[in-house]
Amino acid sequence: VTLKLVDSATGPGTALRDALWLTGSTPNQAALLWHDGSIGWTPNVAYRWQLHHRPNIGTIRFYLYRGTNLVMDSGNIYNDALKGGRLGLYRFSQEEIIWSNVKYTCEDGVPQAMFDDLPQNLKDQVLNTTGISTRG
Repeated sequence: VTLKLVDSATGPGTALRDALWLTGSTPNQAALLWHDGSIGWTPNVAYRWQLHHRPNIGTIRFYLYRGTNLVMDSGNIYNDALKGGRLGLYRFSQEEIIWSNVKYTCEDGVPQAMFDDLPQNLKDQVLNTTGISTRG
């Protein structure tokens, strides 16, 4: 699993395709935010994922589940450049993939695990900002 911030100077084409294929960052195409290659995909197994992004505090957190078992937790990823935009899913080598029940919601609350791992200055910001509160 790789999370990237895509800001392509060329748009769709071979340069962007190559940047998405490579694990690292590619200038003028995509910046690597996080990568975990610890597991491979198992055929015919349902995976579920959650991506929490809180632009106000520049924090992202990703979870991957196999069934009900958590198999990946990115921990807090700090990037205050991303204030909004589009979320895209891209796959290369996984054949016959099915995406289902994909949904996007906007929430102000900061999940407890994300909050617990914040540095103190961001915890203070969360607690002192109107409309933002922790939740379980």
